[in-house]
Amino acid sequence: MRAAFLVSLLLCSAVLWPAPRARACATCGTGDPTLMRVGTEPSVAGALRWSLTLQHLSVSEDGTHVNDQRATLAVSAAPVDGLAFSAAIPFVWRETETPTLARDVTLGLGDPDVRARFTLFQDRAFAPAHRVTAQVGLQFPTPTPAVDARGVLLPLDAQTGTGSFDPLLGVGWSWVQGALSMHTGATLAVPTEGLGGFRNGPSVRGSWQGQWQPSTMLALGLGLDARLDAPSAPGSSERGSDRKNPPDVAAVVFVSPTLMFTPAADWMIWSTVRVPFAQAAGPFRSDGPVVECGVAFDAW
Repeated sequence: MRAAFLVSLLLCSAVLWPAPRARACATCGTGDPTLMRVGTEPSVAGALRWSLTLQHLSVSEDGTHVNDQRATLAVSAAPVDGLAFSAAIPFVWRETETPTLARDVTLGLGDPDVRARFTLFQDRAFAPAHRVTAQVGLQFPTPTPAVDARGVLLPLDAQTGTGSFDPLLGVGWSWVQGALSMHTGATLAVPTEGLGGFRNGPSVRGSWQGQWQPSTMLALGLGLDARLDAPSAPGSSERGSDRKNPPDVAAVVFVSPTLMFTPAADWMIWSTVRVPFAQAAGPFRSDGPVVECGVAFDAW
């Protein structure tokens, strides 16, 4: 399983590696040398950004422990100023262990998503200091549900995706002033019924990051990431679907230091650690730290 996961990473890396060609630089196109997180970059006509994100996270709920490792390949393109379309597809390796010590390991595609991001306001056309955006999107179900040797659907915790269509709606604001910048945003997901009749409750993701960029090659950030999940409705056709405890509203806040640097023109590498410091998810759920690193290439 791990070997297949590594092969997926190598294939993603090969896709991301660009062939040499004549092109303009990202800073020249936007007029701003600020290093931008994936999804917060300005939408300038002709911009094309590829990214590969590696992420590890863990969570425990009702005695079930989940370790999730994923590589997400994404692309964002802006056909005109103020409008960008993006698509992302995750490759997931997931390990679950139940209170009875039953262990499942699954490998496969996660739920891909597509989004459209609109610039609602910016204070000037070139190198804006203030920029307000909105986005709409849709997350699609994973192609193949995971089953056990008897053909019974594995619990949702062991699946690489939820198997539901989830509409997405978000807003964001960016501020840039010299070496300092701030980025904040929120996204609402409203899941539909998924695998085994399970339906996740509506979920809100929020983030804020302050950033200091002492040079054109290096940026340091410190932020807060939050998640609020409404109660879910368990299904009945999955193995071990009966929960011992009723679902609760789950809320968690992470503090997130970030390092970004650019080793060459139009390349950016970043690393982030999200450490949970406040949780309100009842006594039966606990989120662990999230470790993330990635690379992005702006192919103008």
